[in-house]
Amino acid sequence: FQPDPIPCGHKQEQPLHLQPHHAVKKGSATFTGWKGLTGERLGTHPTGVDGDWIVDWQSKYDTITWHINVVEERNYRIGVHLRSGLSQSFGLTLLIDSVPRITTVESAPSTYWHFYELGVLPLEKGEHRVALTLDQDLAESIALQNLMIKWEMD
Repeated sequence: FQPDPIPCGHKQEQPLHLQPHHAVKKGSATFTGWKGLTGERLGTHPTGVDGDWIVDWQSKYDTITWHINVVEERNYRIGVHLRSGLSQSFGLTLLIDSVPRITTVESAPSTYWHFYELGVLPLEKGEHRVALTLDQDLAESIALQNLMIKWEMD
């Protein structure tokens, strides 16, 4: 079973929020979210389900990868929604087709989700692998809600 790549770049879907359960996760990070008919309990799932987020992400060996299909070549603004208990900055590596882009994230301890912009990058039309890794092991874990990709207006 190989899922189809996620279409990216349609005008109707701006911004596009790539959820963790649409990614392939490697390492010790886990999928978690509210479970049950009314979301009454917090639980985990081996491959994630709709609404899940990634937790226990603190190793440089943890990788989260999405397979996308860009429908229009242009510049895209890319960012992540994260939360953490860290009071230090850390490096987050964004890889597009194995080409690394490193951004330092200035983290403030919070139980709320915060948006961190990773940059504006050109993406060619066609299929791509978009991955996130940490550039070092962290003292405490961070959580990932989604990866956001949006057209950069000319």
